[in-house]
Amino acid sequence: MQPTTTVANERSSADTGRPRYHDMDSLRAAMMLLGLVFHAAWFFVPVYYGHTLSDASGSWGFSYFFGWVHQFRMQTFFLLAGFFAALLVQKRGLWNFTKNRGLRILLPLLLGTVTLWPLMKLQYLRGGLISGRILSDEPLSTQYWNALTSIDLESEWLLHLWFLYTLLVLYAVSWLLRIVFDFVVDRQKKI
Repeated sequence: MQPTTTVANERSSADTGRPRYHDMDSLRAAMMLLGLVFHAAWFFVPVYYGHTLSDASGSWGFSYFFGWVHQFRMQTFFLLAGFFAALLVQKRGLWNFTKNRGLRILLPLLLGTVTLWPLMKLQYLRGGLISGRILSDEPLSTQYWNALTSIDLESEWLLHLWFLYTLLVLYAVSWLLRIVFDFVVDRQKKI
């Protein structure tokens, strides 16, 4: 017996006449699993990147793996996001797409910036102090307060939420190009 979610997904795809892209879903899942290995390898990279607890001795093998995966994993996610965004625009229209992305990308970015960013910053400092990658006599509370009050908004305010911001920028550029092309391209062959 199949799970109800699978049956519901297949039924909804059959009802609308739109295909389900299992290959794209598999690629997205593979990139997410590779992300788990990627982030685990991050703990063993010999160069400090501001992450939490890590092996101080590190291994260059993990560093090479980390760099190799970093060359294509997020770009693949952005390509997949563009593919599915085009399908969403085709299915629901440009304005409904904009509302959908506002709820699914912009709102999590704003909420995450307010809630997750301070927690991630605390964890980075704590891990750096415990691992010995940050050498300081100041207590963690003082360093944390200094980090919160001296935020470099251009380089660090998003931390791990950078991909949501990048998606929003890509969506905004694509949205503007779509509007421009709708006015410029003669799709009805009037000329």
